Amino acid sequence: MIHTLANYSDSLAQRMSSFSELGAATTTQSKGIVFGVILHALLALFFISTYRVMKTSPGGVPDDWNDEAEKELSEAVETEKRVLHNIRRQVRKRKREEGKYDFFLTFFIINDNYF
Repeated sequence: MIHTLANYSDSLAQRMSSFSELGAATTTQSKGIVFGVILHALLALFFISTYRVMKTSPGGVPDDWNDEAEKELSEAVETEKRVLHNIRRQVRKRKREEGKYDFFLTFFIINDNYF
């Protein structure tokens, strides 16, 4: 990670020195400038993150998030109910066609009160 960052900073420093009109800065000075800019950017991101953590109320979730989650869960439950209903219909149909009736299988699949 450090070596990769050093390689990137070297290439960035060389590009910056090639764009400068004077070109008097050595690669070490350019590398120091690049590291300084990168570290200051990371420090700014850290301060922004710290401020957001201080201003956030712990455990507070906006109401619209709760509403969305409840809506998604109710849709998932309705989908599962439809799937189970279709499975029950298919089992009943197959049993009627075969003329057989397996008590244990139908108890676990068809009985609504079991689940």
